[in-house]
Amino acid sequence: MNYSNHAIERLQERGIPQFAIDCVLEFGEVEYHEGREIHRMSKRSERKLKAYMGPLSAQAARLSRCVYVVTAGDQVVTVARQTKHLKRDR
Repeated sequence: MNYSNHAIERLQERGIPQFAIDCVLEFGEVEYHEGREIHRMSKRSERKLKAYMGPLSAQAARLSRCVYVVTAGDQVVTVARQTKHLKRDR
C-alpha cells in the first residue's frame, strides 16, 4: 500500500506505530464516507486479531483500537486517532 505525503506526516506527528496501521488494514472493518474507505477496528476485528496473534494480540489491540486509516484505492490518504464517533454516509 502506498502512503501519501500527508499520511506520512500524520503518522510521524501523531506517533502512530506502523504496526497499528498494518493491524487496522489487515483485520479492521471498512466503512465508506464521501468516496473514501475508512478502516477501523471493531470488537469483531479484535477477535480476529486475537485468533491470529494469540498472546501478542493484547498489545496489538491496544495500539490499534483507537486508530483509523483513510484510503483511496491503494493509497493511504491519512491516519488518525479516533476521538469521537465517525459519521457515516446516509
